[in-house]
Amino acid sequence: MAALTILTVNDVYDVAPDAHGMGGMAELATLLQRERAATPATSTLLTTINGDFLSASRTGAYYKGAHMIDLLNHMDVDFAVFVVVRGQESSFGNLVADAIRSELGANVGHVSGGFLRSNALHPAKATLTARMIHCDMPIQGPAVLTRIRASDLQEALVQQLGAYPALSGSFPHVSGVRLVYDSRSRTMTSFTDEAGNEIDANAELTVATTQFIAGGGDGCVAWRKGSVVETHDIMANEVIRFVEKQRILAYAATEGRIRILDAS
Repeated sequence: MAALTILTVNDVYDVAPDAHGMGGMAELATLLQRERAATPATSTLLTTINGDFLSASRTGAYYKGAHMIDLLNHMDVDFAVFVVVRGQESSFGNLVADAIRSELGANVGHVSGGFLRSNALHPAKATLTARMIHCDMPIQGPAVLTRIRASDLQEALVQQLGAYPALSGSFPHVSGVRLVYDSRSRTMTSFTDEAGNEIDANAELTVATTQFIAGGGDGCVAWRKGSVVETHDIMANEVIRFVEKQRILAYAATEGRIRILDAS
């Protein structure tokens, strides 16, 4: 009886190893060679790459992933998966941003696409379980409440959108605000509350987000202009608490929370 063995790796996005000698394409090639040699003739080895593999590094952003594509093709990798949340507004990203905004009592909710790790598609009328939420957000980082000036938040969001149109883990998902980003000039042309009122650039806002982003993660250093005022439970648990309080969750695929102007 034929068998299928699946080898899946995550976040292989640069040719060279890191400062500790970990990662890089040589390590991936060695892993593939070893696993293929160990796979019996009665089994097929299917190799997949998930998460960041094209645009998470400076090299990736410069070459737009071409440096990885040639090598991955040469190694006969079968599938590479990138999720919607790294390049556009999504219903699940909106749900998570709404959840932590509500649970932490913030003016604004925020989560980056890179924190949402699953490639799962949850169909309409699906029952969202705690297990599903933990699978979608396996990173154990806590939610934090930050205080930041509106102009600094705008700067941080522009930094997060800077990789667009390349897919990036820094892509933001928001609650409580609406924004328009011009990818041609790399500027934010509109920043309003949910009712469409322009937000005073000098206003101080509380933002619920991840500890990683609040610390300037993904190179979005403008977040450091704010200050963390509270540290809460891990993100998945905060979202679960929010979901448990809702009788029905109704989210459109997109709601226009983030509009991007580009050449197309």
